[in-house]
Parts: sequence; structure tokens; C-alpha cells
Amino acid sequence: MPNIFNQSNSSKDILERNKNLAALGNSLEARVRKDIYPNFSFATIVSAGTFETTQKTIGTPVGSVVKIATFPTSAATINIASTSANDTLAGTGARALLITGLDADWELLTETVLMSGQTPVTTSSSFLRINNMLVVSVGSLGFNEGDIYVSTNSETFISGIPQNILYYAIIAKQNVASFGHYSVQAHHKLHFLKGNIYTSAVESEPILVQESLFSGGIEYQLGPAWYSTNISINFDGSNSYTEKVDIKILGNTATGLREGSIAYETALEDILIDRTIN
Repeated sequence: MPNIFNQSNSSKDILERNKNLAALGNSLEARVRKDIYPNFSFATIVSAGTFETTQKTIGTPVGSVVKIATFPTSAATINIASTSANDTLAGTGARALLITGLDADWELLTETVLMSGQTPVTTSSSFLRINNMLVVSVGSLGFNEGDIYVSTNSETFISGIPQNILYYAIIAKQNVASFGHYSVQAHHKLHFLKGNIYTSAVESEPILVQESLFSGGIEYQLGPAWYSTNISINFDGSNSYTEKVDIKILGNTATGLREGSIAYETALEDILIDRTIN
């Protein structure tokens, strides 16, 4: 996946970033970046895949269809498999994954899983939500050779492909998930800071993009929708969402399928940490 945010260290880019930061003044991002508060960490929610017309969301090609991921209904072990037999412990592709998610109490949970190619591997931990997956060990190729899919512990996989339910995925050669799902950990708040949207849509058929919150099975649109083929967004910190909610990055096209990527930089606030400034 291309580097979505400008991290160049040229003098021109450094000056530009400093100017932008100064312009933000006392906004949430400026305060966080200056490390005034110790109770913030950062998370980037990334969607990269195929925009649908009818389902108004980003999906991932699974087999010959675009499949939309769902959230688990309860905490349980999960199965992981790849479409490539080379994504295995002794293979040339992905050998191990780090899964980051939440347990039944919406608390942070991580587990490292050793891959077994197209044969599903079951986690030892029970996940209520998955927030990220990262390839942490690879063979000679340096990346996951196949698409890596996550589903229920009772799902039927054929050639590494789940046939019914999809929870999460890493697209081949990416090494990191880009699924547009994020669930806010217990005792935390999530603040949207900035975003970048790029799609293959033409100017006459821009992508409709919005972030949506799912709570109690009800979808709520978060803020305005953005119609664009390429846009950068700065939030003022007022887009903040409390613990134990699910967020999806959504989008749809006027006609046909379009490829694209969306990334939102966020600040995750631990509301239990003492905010006293020494």
C-alpha cells in the first residue's frame, strides 16, 4: 500500500508541516502532538479495497465476489487461513501474524498466530473485535503471498477462502490489514484528526465517503459525507466517540466498482489516566 501521509523530511516539507501545525493552534491535534497530555496514543484506520454501488461500503474481493465484513456477535476464538500454501511457518510468504483486538469486556487483546497456509488456524484467545492484523514474520518473499482471511471458528474454508462469514482480511503482498473497521476500547475515547481519500473514480463519478458508527445494531453517520476522488480532511477534534462502539469507513460510487483507499488518523484517549500536568 502506498504511503498515504506525507512523511518526507525535506526542509520544504518540514516547514509546511510546521506551518500547518501552527495554524491548528489549540486544536486537539496540536495539543496531542506537543505531548501535553500523556494519555493519548495514535491509531490509523485504513480502508483499501473495492467500493460497491449497492452496499455503500468498502469490500474485499473474496474468490469471485466482493464480500463485506461483519462484526462478531460475541467473543470467541477465530480461524485464520491464506489463499497461498506458501503463507506457512516454513514457507516463503507470511509465517506469523499479530492480531490486535478486544476481548469480551472490550479490553485490549493481542495474539500472535503461526500460519498454516490454506489450512485454518484457530486462535487460543477469544476475540470480540479485531482492530488490526500485521504480518510479523515472513519468508524470502518479504510479504504475505496470498489473501489472508479471518472468520468464525466453525467457518468452512475452501482453498483458504471463507464461504460464508468474513471478519477481517489482509490483501496479498500488503502485510497489514486495511479493512476500515475500528472498535473503541473500554475506558477510551476516539478522536478523528485528519483523513486522506483516494479512489480510481473519475471526476464525473466521485466517491461518496463517510465514517459511520454502529451502536446497538443502528448505523449513525458521523459528520458530513465527502464527495471526491482525492481529498485531504482536517478535523477540529469535535468528532469524538466513546468506548465500546464500532466504526466503519463507508463509501459508494455512482456506477460500477471502483478501487480506492481511505485513511483516518485518530487519537485514542485513555480516560482513566490522570491528566494532571506536572
